[in-house]
Amino acid sequence: MSLPTTFVRLREKDKGQTYALSMSYHNTTKHYKIDKRKTATGEVFAIEEGPTFENLMDVSNNTGRCHIYF
Repeated sequence: MSLPTTFVRLREKDKGQTYALSMSYHNTTKHYKIDKRKTATGEVFAIEEGPTFENLMDVSNNTGRCHIYF
């Protein structure tokens, strides 16, 4: 029995205003567009119009709950 191969790649686009997150697991790859937004209390990250997160690690940890990908 072999373990599944997991691959995660995060790329910066548009001078840090947009990021591309690619995740591959069990031969299925999904791509997410992450936008950085300014708020009254600072900056947040979000996948399209989905929930917002304080940092990119939180986004990658929660992508399984989001079904928006391009």
